[in-house]
Amino acid sequence: AYLGYSCQGNEFSHYMLLSAFYMLNRTSSVNQHTIHPYIHSFSNMQSNDVMLRGFQIPDVLPSSLHDDVAEGDEPPAFSLVAGDFEEIYGKLKEGDEREPQQGQWDAVLTCFFIDTARNIVNYLEIIHGLLAPGGVWINLGPLLWHFENSSTPSDTSIELSLDEVVTLAEKVGFDVSERRMVDATYVDMIGGGGKDGKEGSMLSHVYRAAYWTATKK
Repeated sequence: AYLGYSCQGNEFSHYMLLSAFYMLNRTSSVNQHTIHPYIHSFSNMQSNDVMLRGFQIPDVLPSSLHDDVAEGDEPPAFSLVAGDFEEIYGKLKEGDEREPQQGQWDAVLTCFFIDTARNIVNYLEIIHGLLAPGGVWINLGPLLWHFENSSTPSDTSIELSLDEVVTLAEKVGFDVSERRMVDATYVDMIGGGGKDGKEGSMLSHVYRAAYWTATKK
């Protein structure tokens, strides 16, 4: 959005939505708040400094999106849609009219997302449908299939390997160009922050996340 593009996010989790709402609509300055995300974690800490370390948020002020807009110009559209991805962007049932956003987006970014699908085919078809011809899909994330071990009968899902997902994307109508693995530590406990800058958690989690760019044929 800061580059002038119209952007729209989609989120299902109430926890994420509440946090996003506060950050987007109830902050008035950069580094306005200090949070302590590790203060309730007592295991694998090398020191109390690590557990008590604070972080200032937000690093970017959402309302400043309007600051660089020339007088008389409209600011770029920026929105967050709450709800299930398939229900928001896909057809609700057979016979419905075309999804109004089909072919309306130049790019779709999925970050730690596609493994939330019960049926990955649906996700890929919806992403393909949202993109304009020549539009780009950028993906980053693992394949931790969320419903793989569910005991709920209605939670049956399709779990594919990475190579199978890429092959499926090509069959749906994507040309997968750049593809690589990226070490993603977003679930990692803090890696530093002690008095000497070297102390941190004694436990580390790293996803070998799949990254690719794919163009709609």
